Amino acid sequence: MATKQLEAQEARELARTESFHHDAEALTSAVRSVKAYREIEQLTNYYNNSMANGKWKNSMCMNPRNLPVFGEPNLPDKLSEQEIAKYSKADSIASTLDIDDCTVFNACNYSSAPTGAQPIEMLGHSMEAVAMPKDGTLTYKFDALKSGDAILRTAVIPTQANDKGDIRFSVSIDDAEPTVYSIKEPYRSERWKLNVLRGQAVRELKLNITQGSHTLVIKALDDHIIVDQWMLDFDTNREFYVFPIKPAI
Repeated sequence: MATKQLEAQEARELARTESFHHDAEALTSAVRSVKAYREIEQLTNYYNNSMANGKWKNSMCMNPRNLPVFGEPNLPDKLSEQEIAKYSKADSIASTLDIDDCTVFNACNYSSAPTGAQPIEMLGHSMEAVAMPKDGTLTYKFDALKSGDAILRTAVIPTQANDKGDIRFSVSIDDAEPTVYSIKEPYRSERWKLNVLRGQAVRELKLNITQGSHTLVIKALDDHIIVDQWMLDFDTNREFYVFPIKPAI
């Protein structure tokens, strides 16, 4: 789904309808989008009709409630089968991760952790988010690449309290007074929706920091805290989606 939508958006950005069929770069993105959509069709058909001799037939739907997001990709124009064949073997563009003076950690790369802390394989953007016991602390030793105003962004898995209590954690750098955050959200509130769509609840702390060695402590004040990633960023107005770091596994 992500490939289908993002590659279609790239094709729309690159070419107008009248020039679309003469723009190799736009056609390459469009073909990737169409192939992703067709793969969804194939996977759904396999799940419903072939796997376990059709035991799960009609269990999987590729277009729930016929929502437009699940439909064919929105492209500048319709592709021919010849175009799909021609551009289907185009090389992918290698992505780069520029940390841009940021200090970025996956939660599992801690300096110390409490008894009961559990890295969970395949969970979170880091692919190894760390489940914390209540009152447990994760400690990180790191170097700030420069001095100045910065923002500490801490990403946790958007869990919910199941005991009608709160779900809080705190952060502190160099033994400063801890800053407490709650990730408990009203059901279907706007921030709840954003947390679910992103797969992370991100909390921010503005600070001024000196270049050199520092210590960050993240503490679980309630049950169900699962820490994913954190980033110290000197661009306090940065707009981004993915923390610039490779997954842990």
